[in-house]
Amino acid sequence: MVKRIIAAFIAALWISLTAFPITAESPRAWTHTTQADFMAAERQGVDVRTLDALGTPYGYDADLGGSVRLQSRPGPWTKHLENPVLDVGPPGAWDDAVVDEAKVIFDGQQYQMWYLGRKAFGDPERKLPMMVGYATSPDSIHWTKHSDNPVLRIGPIEAYDSLGIHAPFVLFDGESFRVWYSAWRANAQGSAMWSINYATSPDGIAWTKDATNPLMVEERNGRWDATYICEPSVLWNGFLFEMWYNGGSERTAAGGHELRIGYASSINGLRWRRRPEDAWVLDVGEPDAWDDFSVARAHVIYDGLRYQMWYEGHDGANFRIGQAVSSDGLHWTKDGANPILDLGPPGSWDSVHADEPYVLFDGQLYRLWYSGYDGQHYRIGLATAPPVYVRQGTLTSAPIDGGRPTAWRSLSWQAKLPEGTDIALAVATSDDGRTWSRWHAVASSSQEGSNAVSLARAGATATGELPLARYFRYRATLTTADPGHSPVLEEITVSEEALPTPTPTITSSSSPRPTRTPSPTPSPAATATLLPPTPVPVPPATATATATPEPTITPTPTEPVVSSADQQIDPYPLYLLGAVAVTGVVVALGTAWYRSRRVPKGD
Repeated sequence: MVKRIIAAFIAALWISLTAFPITAESPRAWTHTTQADFMAAERQGVDVRTLDALGTPYGYDADLGGSVRLQSRPGPWTKHLENPVLDVGPPGAWDDAVVDEAKVIFDGQQYQMWYLGRKAFGDPERKLPMMVGYATSPDSIHWTKHSDNPVLRIGPIEAYDSLGIHAPFVLFDGESFRVWYSAWRANAQGSAMWSINYATSPDGIAWTKDATNPLMVEERNGRWDATYICEPSVLWNGFLFEMWYNGGSERTAAGGHELRIGYASSINGLRWRRRPEDAWVLDVGEPDAWDDFSVARAHVIYDGLRYQMWYEGHDGANFRIGQAVSSDGLHWTKDGANPILDLGPPGSWDSVHADEPYVLFDGQLYRLWYSGYDGQHYRIGLATAPPVYVRQGTLTSAPIDGGRPTAWRSLSWQAKLPEGTDIALAVATSDDGRTWSRWHAVASSSQEGSNAVSLARAGATATGELPLARYFRYRATLTTADPGHSPVLEEITVSEEALPTPTPTITSSSSPRPTRTPSPTPSPAATATLLPPTPVPVPPATATATATPEPTITPTPTEPVVSSADQQIDPYPLYLLGAVAVTGVVVALGTAWYRSRRVPKGD
C-alpha cells in the first residue's frame, strides 16, 4: 500500500513539473519579414517591393526577402562607359546581325539576361527570324553568352511562332522561370498574324512552350488593337498579373501615327482579359513632341503603391526613352523631363535609336538596359541612375490577432540606417479589431542592426503595461535627411515574452564592502536597446489578400487580420490535462485508501 501511494505521488509530481512550467515558458511571437507581410500593411511613401534574392523584380510577393524603404524615383541617368555591354556575335553566329530587347533578373549571385538575336542574311531585303538567347553576368556589365543559344526557337512551319519570336519577358516564381513572349506567322493572304504566348523552364535555358498557346491574338474586330498585339511587360501586383503590351490597327495609324500601349490582366497568367474599354492606356505625345508618332515597348515596375513605366517614343525618325508614373496602372502621367535617355553623339553605337528599355532597382541603384542602333547593328547598352528618396514614409501593420486577450510585452526589429536616416515605432491595441487605442510611441529612434524595446509602460494600466488585448498593430515611421539614402526595415517581431531583466554589475570602491550598481533600465519611449546580433528566428505571420475587380486596381488592400503562424502550443489544453491527471491520481489514492480500510486483518 505504501508503495502504491509513493508511486502515485511521484506520478502526480512529474505531471505538475512537466506540464505547467513548459506551457508557462512558451510565449508566442509574430514576425513580419516577407513581401506579403509588408504588402498587407497600410503604406504611405514607402517601397516594399524592391528586387529580392530570388531575382523576381516586382514579381511574386511570397519571397522571404521582404523589406521596407522610402519610396524613390531615379535621378539623372548616365550611360555606362563600356557600352555596348552586349555586342552582336562574330560573323556566322546566330546573332551576328542583331542583339536587342534585353530582359534581366538577378538571383542574388549573378545577373541573367534573355535577349533577341538574328543572323545576317545575304539578301538585304529579307531577314531571318528572331529568336531568344541567354547570357549571364556577375556585375550587370560583362556578359557571357550561353553556348547552346538560342534557347527559345521558332516553331514548325505554319505554327503560331513559325516566323519569329520577339520580346521575351521573364519572371521567376521561386521554383521555375516563366516567360511571356510575342510571335508571328503569316496568314493565307500573306499578312502577319501576331500573338502573345507563354513558356516555362526550370533553369531559364530549357523552355517548354505552353499547350494553350497562343494566349492572346489579333482579333481583327474593330478594336484599337485589332491588327497588332505583341511585346508584353508582365508583373504580379500581389493580387493578379498585369500586362502592358503594344497594340495597333487602322485607327492608331490614322493621322500617320503607329502604336499605342494597352493593358490586360489575369488571375493565373494564362487567361488574359483586355481592358473592357476600347482604349489604350498610353497615348502618343502632342504634335512635334519627341513621341508624337508612336509609343511602345513599355516596362513597368511597381513598389506597392505606385507604378513606374519606361517606354520608347518615336518622332517619325528616331526612338528615344521616356518615363511615366501611375497610381493604378491605367492612367499615366509622363515625366516632364522626357526623354530621360536620348541618342548618342553622331557615329556612336546608339546615334540613331535608343529604345526597348528594361529597368531593375535593387534599393541601391536603378539599372536600365536598352537597345542602341547606329544604322547597321542593334546592340545592348546599360545606363544607371541613383535613387532619390522621399523625406518620410509610414508603414502601419495589418492587425495581428492573438486569438485571445494577449499580453503584448516586447517589440524587436532589424534595421539598416545609413547616416542621416532613422526609424521610429509606435503601437496600438484593440479588443475587437475595430476600435483601437491611441498610438503609444515606444521608440523615437533606432540603431543599426538589432533593436528591441519593452512594451511596459506603453499603456495606461496600473501595472504600467499594455492592457491585455486580442489585437495589436505597429506603425513604423521612416525618415531621411539625405534624399540619396533611405533607412531599411528588414524584420519586425512582437512577442509575449518580456525582455530579460538587466543583470546587476559589481563595481569596486574604496569602501571595504562592495557596492552593487544595477544597470539602468531603458525607457520604453527612448532610443531602442541593441540586442545580440543573432536573434532567434520566428516563423512569419501570414496575410490574406483579395483581388480587386477590374478594370480599377487598388494596390493597397484593406486591413486583413494577421494570425499567428508560430505553431506554439496553446497552454490551456495542457493545464486541463494536468488538472485531470492530478484529479485522477487523487481519486486513485482515495480509492486505494478506502479499500485498504475494508480488507480484514489477518490472525
